[in-house]
Amino acid sequence: MQALSATRRRDRNALINHNQRLDPKPLNVHPPNGVGQVYIVRQYSVGDEIQTLAAYIDWYIQQHPAMPAGEVLVLANRRMIGNGIRNRLNQIAQQNARPWVAQSFYFEDELETDLAAQSFALLTLLVDAEDRPALRYWLGAGANDCRSRPYARLRARCEKTGQSPRATLMVMAAGNLTIPYCQPLVDRFDLLNQGLATLMVMDVPQLIEELFPAGNEDVATIRQIALTIAGNVIPNVMTPTEFVDELRTAITQPQFPGPQGPAVRIMSLHKSKGLTARLVIIAGCISGVIPSIEHDATPNELHRQEQEQRRLFYVGVTRSTETLVLNSAIRMPFQAALMMRMPIVQRVGQYAILQASPFLAELGPTAPLPIDGNAWRQDLGF
Repeated sequence: MQALSATRRRDRNALINHNQRLDPKPLNVHPPNGVGQVYIVRQYSVGDEIQTLAAYIDWYIQQHPAMPAGEVLVLANRRMIGNGIRNRLNQIAQQNARPWVAQSFYFEDELETDLAAQSFALLTLLVDAEDRPALRYWLGAGANDCRSRPYARLRARCEKTGQSPRATLMVMAAGNLTIPYCQPLVDRFDLLNQGLATLMVMDVPQLIEELFPAGNEDVATIRQIALTIAGNVIPNVMTPTEFVDELRTAITQPQFPGPQGPAVRIMSLHKSKGLTARLVIIAGCISGVIPSIEHDATPNELHRQEQEQRRLFYVGVTRSTETLVLNSAIRMPFQAALMMRMPIVQRVGQYAILQASPFLAELGPTAPLPIDGNAWRQDLGF
C-alpha cells in the first residue's frame, strides 16, 4: 500500500529502517489517498482493550454508513484477543440489529484444542471409517504418550496379517482377538463406535451443533467455518461427505473475504499481507506478542527473529488506507501472562504489568503520542 501522508510515511519508514537492508524501499506519499489518522492507544487491561476496540469499530461503521464492514481489518497475534473482539462485536451486532458480523481467521489453530481435534476426527471417521490419520489421532487422544506403545503392537499385527487397524480393532472389540497391552485402544475404539452411532442419523446442521456446540470457545473457530460452509448451500442437499470435504478445504486452503463483504475481518499479522482496509486496528501491541521471540535462541537467531517480527509489524501498519489504531494494554491476568510467556514488569495482585511493544517507540518523532483508552473514547464520543 502507498502511504496516506508525509507524516505517516515518515513514521513507517522510521520503523522499518531499524531492519538492516541492502536495498531499502521507503514509502512514498500518494496524494489521492488524502491524510490518514493514526491513534496509539493504551488500555488499562486486555479486557478493556477488547471492549473498547469493539465499541470503536461499531461507532466507526456507524459513522461511515456506506462503508462495508469488510473495510475494517483487526490484526491480533493472540487468538485470545482477536476472538474476544470478535465475540464482543457479534454481541453488539446482535443486540443492535447491525447488518454485519465479525469473523476471525485463525485457521492455522482451528484444531489446536483437544475438543476441536477429536470432533473433527470423529466427523472424518463418520464419512470414511478407514481414514487412518483420523483413527490414529482418536486412539491416542487424551494420553500424554498418545498410546504409542499399544499402537506399535497393533501396527505390528496389521503388518503381519495385512488387515487395516480398524479391521483388526473390530475383531478385538468382538472378543475374537487379544493383543497384549492393547486394551486401551479397544476402549477408545468402543467410544468411537458409540459416537459414530449417534452421529449417523444426523444431517449437516445437527452435526455442527453436536460436534461444535455454540458457546464453547474450544471449538469457536471451527464452528464459524462450519456454519459458513453450511450457510452457503441448502443444508438438506449437502451430504456429510460433501460437508467434510468442504471443511477440510477451508481449513487447509483458507480464502479471506474481500473488503466489500459484510464482515469485519480479524486475523494475525502474518495473514494480512496483500490485504487493505480503510480502518486497520493492530491489537495486542505488547512486548512478548509484538515481537514474540524465543529468548533462549542464539544471538544471531534472536536478531533474525526480531527483524522478521518488525517486518510483520510494518506490513500491518501499511494495510490502512484511512485510519490506523495501534493498541496496547497495561495489564492482564497473571496466570494468562505466565502461560503466554509474557515479559512481566511486575505483579500486582492477580495481574501482571506489561510492557508496550518496543516497535511503537521506533515509529519516529512524528508519531502521535499515546492516549489513554478512556480519554480516547471521550474525545471521539463513542
